[in-house]
Amino acid sequence: MLGSSDPTALGAFYSRVLGEPSFHDGDWYSWTTGAQLMIGAHSEVKGNNDAPQRIMLTVEVRDVAAAFEELTRH
Repeated sequence: MLGSSDPTALGAFYSRVLGEPSFHDGDWYSWTTGAQLMIGAHSEVKGNNDAPQRIMLTVEVRDVAAAFEELTRH
């Protein structure tokens, strides 16, 4: 999920790169191609990012315990 002070511009950019979004409602855009990218407005995101290495990842699984076991086994 990417928060943006200008989700329309970011949505246009990713539409050129990924094609039409699978979901678009106002300032919210989403593309699903095995993984999901979602873009939306965020009240705390303004100006240039002073920590560009930061990103928010959301992982959804049916069985959290099984996914944890699989990830920690490696």
